[in-house]
Amino acid sequence: MGSMSPSSFTVTGTGFTANGDVAVKILNSSGYPVAATVATADGSGNISVSFPGTQVLSIGAYDTPGTYYGSVIAIDMSTNLSSNAVGITLYYS
Repeated sequence: MGSMSPSSFTVTGTGFTANGDVAVKILNSSGYPVAATVATADGSGNISVSFPGTQVLSIGAYDTPGTYYGSVIAIDMSTNLSSNAVGITLYYS
């Protein structure tokens, strides 16, 4: 569901309501959203949205080396159905 470069994190998904809005959220390990946006699905129900890399990195406390966990979810705003959560693991040394 995602890929990351130093400057961006892209989330893609399928199966949403065609031309409908989809809320995409990046959550920290406590389930608190650290970044969110609304994407509009195309006519086939697909989405692709990019977050700045700094927003994804905010799932961890980067003043202390360690392993940090988070997740990404997408909510179809037409049906209020949520995708499965996809895990994110960041290693900081």
